[in-house]
Amino acid sequence: MQRQKPVDIDTGVLRRNRVLVLNTPSAVLFLDFGPRSQWLRRLAIAQGLAKSYNPDEPRVPSGSGRESGEWTGDGGATADASPKPAAGRPDATRAKKERFIDAHLADAQKAADKLGVPVENILGLSALESEWGESRFAIQGNNYFGIHYPAPFASGYMVAANGIKVSTFASYADSLNSFVAISGSIVQDESNPETFVAALQNSKKFGVDTTTGAKDPAYVGTAVAIIRGLRSIISRRVT
Repeated sequence: MQRQKPVDIDTGVLRRNRVLVLNTPSAVLFLDFGPRSQWLRRLAIAQGLAKSYNPDEPRVPSGSGRESGEWTGDGGATADASPKPAAGRPDATRAKKERFIDAHLADAQKAADKLGVPVENILGLSALESEWGESRFAIQGNNYFGIHYPAPFASGYMVAANGIKVSTFASYADSLNSFVAISGSIVQDESNPETFVAALQNSKKFGVDTTTGAKDPAYVGTAVAIIRGLRSIISRRVT
């Protein structure tokens, strides 16, 4: 087996504190976790697919209908059935978000108007709590807010793995109406996503360990990121 030498990607000379690349017959391996790593991943994938790499290739601008920052395809990988780098694949996550918004925007807007909050606050919270509508409780019980039983508008309950009764509802709208009845006063006029989510967590009804009552330190940040990520998608549907 021929042993390959690590090479400095910038100069071709092995030096300290540089990005090292190892070429093998089937792959390009690299060691770097700094700002170069994203570029190197694209380069490794492109080499493996025998595709050309053009660092000056233009990117998709924001507001174009595609995920901003993707390669435009002008000078990159061609549009064929062969495997593509991640940036060139259809964005399944984006499509899932858009389906979720399309299904629930009208109901969420009614609740948002009643509470005096942006609609993305409602949609983002329900997306997080229901795993974008793909959790067992959302699929089998239309529970999009993790609401325990008993609760207003509940049609029954399911039992979680930890033994807690989780409410079931006839629809997303009923689940949302239950959330408004239980927690609406907590978030009334809380338009800022950070204070909106923090108020819910402080109520001990969201983002807490159901056994110990301890707050999940990542909950607020995760929810806020989802809420902010929905703004651009929603804005194209309401303008």
